[in-house]
Amino acid sequence: MVREWFPQLYDTKLVRPTWGDITKHHEYIADLVGVVPVSVIHQRLADEAGLEVSVASLRRYVRARFAEDVRRGEVVIWRPPVEPGDEAQVDYGYLGTWRDPRSGANRRCGRSRWC
Repeated sequence: MVREWFPQLYDTKLVRPTWGDITKHHEYIADLVGVVPVSVIHQRLADEAGLEVSVASLRRYVRARFAEDVRRGEVVIWRPPVEPGDEAQVDYGYLGTWRDPRSGANRRCGRSRWC
């Protein structure tokens, strides 16, 4: 929101302090973006250059600096438009734990289980 409301005050150095470390390897990253996954770039930089940033930070940097190259490798799934109420979807993912008030035990929520 700050970037939209006050663009003159927005400084990516303050928001992303690790980008300074990543920028030193910009040319190396540019050679590998679109060729290998970002996780591989991260591992190579950690092993070969001793870069100590998270893979998430590197992903954000790559998305911001190489947006067009990154989008080229993304998978786009097209779905036809569906009218409301014509289909239902179920998510079987793990949601976390919930404390059962009767027994006091922690219960796992998700994977087709109701909490």
